[in-house]
Amino acid sequence: MVSCKPSVEDARKYNDDLIAIEKKLSATETEYLNIAFSDSTKAQKTAVYEKVVKEANDALATVDKMEAFDGSSEYKDAGKAYFTVIKGLCDVEYKQALELITIEGRDLTEEENAKLDAVADAIDTKTADALKKIQDAQMVFAAKYKVTIEETAPAATH
Repeated sequence: MVSCKPSVEDARKYNDDLIAIEKKLSATETEYLNIAFSDSTKAQKTAVYEKVVKEANDALATVDKMEAFDGSSEYKDAGKAYFTVIKGLCDVEYKQALELITIEGRDLTEEENAKLDAVADAIDTKTADALKKIQDAQMVFAAKYKVTIEETAPAATH
């Protein structure tokens, strides 16, 4: 009899495919966060925000097309959950931040600054929680399939 278990190389490729989706989205998030609080124009900020929304939608569509690995979708599901959180941030917090940071002709009021701080805190909390879940799932996947995980640059900081 021959085992039909997936190889370490198959597992590594699956991991790398999922991480490539995250890296692409993370790079776009970082671009948005960098431009959002710069002296860029409202049009530039809006364009990068729209790019993040597109990337989040693309990430979800791509992970939806991935097959379960070795009969288990746990790692894929963790990836989807992470991308769903980022999509939710786009729909709510990133959008709220964009509305505040693109007010023209005046400084933000104390109330608006407080709201922006609250939005930033929500982004940090939601991102950290979702990132921990996908990292935990990755570690379980890596241990099960004997995949070595190499540390890469951190995801977007909010």
